[in-house]
Amino acid sequence: MERKIQKLLIPAVVLLTQRGNHPERVFTYQGKPVDKANTKAWRHALKRAGIEDFRWHDLRHTWASWHIQSGTQLGVLMELGGWSDIRMVLKYAHLSPEHLASHAENICVKEVPRSNVARFPAHSTKQLVRS
Repeated sequence: MERKIQKLLIPAVVLLTQRGNHPERVFTYQGKPVDKANTKAWRHALKRAGIEDFRWHDLRHTWASWHIQSGTQLGVLMELGGWSDIRMVLKYAHLSPEHLASHAENICVKEVPRSNVARFPAHSTKQLVRS
């Protein structure tokens, strides 16, 4: 579990540390945009930083997921990411367990008053109700 959490956090840390270094690009070197990924220099930098099993493409998933979790609509994200098919947006954009949990709590199990039990033919006095 710890390995999975680490793999999810690495792209986030990488993105946050590069934020604001360039007006248009995320990654720069000596003020110039980095245009090539997976070069010897890139792999050496990952090794020096202690980052293992990292793919440049992981950042695209992180970016799309942050948008979804911040409320960006799927259609808008599709345009921002340059996808032509909404299925690709869904493949890239993921909700965190915390965001899913908050939505799962929209319905909960509550006790139904005993006086109402006759109106509910269920075998239990519990009934699913919207919060």
